[in-house]
Amino acid sequence: AFDVVVLDPPTWTKTAAGAVDLVRDYQSLFKPCVLAARPGGTVLAVNHVASVELDEWVDSLERCAKKAGRPLEDVTVLPPEQDYPSPDGKHPLKMALARVAAG
Repeated sequence: AFDVVVLDPPTWTKTAAGAVDLVRDYQSLFKPCVLAARPGGTVLAVNHVASVELDEWVDSLERCAKKAGRPLEDVTVLPPEQDYPSPDGKHPLKMALARVAAG
């Protein structure tokens, strides 16, 4: 198990195994990260999709971890730096430190 796992996938990609779409497939990428983190460990989760609302995304992380049997103890949202503005206030870059419950 790892102390820190980083998940920063591209918005969309196509591989020999098929296409990955973050809007549809983020939980299937997040689950193995939560399972790879040690109890008390952290997953740095990143999402670049502008159409995904921050609160809904964080809720989906919490639901996914709970369903995987590894509930999250805490989720800390990391705001983007001010030199990376968003004209509409809905920033496409979303980052969260998701701490897996210790036990």
